[in-house]
Amino acid sequence: MDEHPSRRNYGNRNEREFRVHDKRSMTPSLITDILCEARLIMRRGHEAHSLNTEAVA
Repeated sequence: MDEHPSRRNYGNRNEREFRVHDKRSMTPSLITDILCEARLIMRRGHEAHSLNTEAVA
């Protein structure tokens, strides 16, 4: 039970997101990963929006 309670039962992805909140571990590569993921999510959302507007028209 030495484990930090908020780290228990988390997968790798959540483990990485948890570390984001710890300012000391905000490495440039981690920041780049986050930006890339955000860009992908934005693009995916934009494509979905474009498809929706085409379907309506």
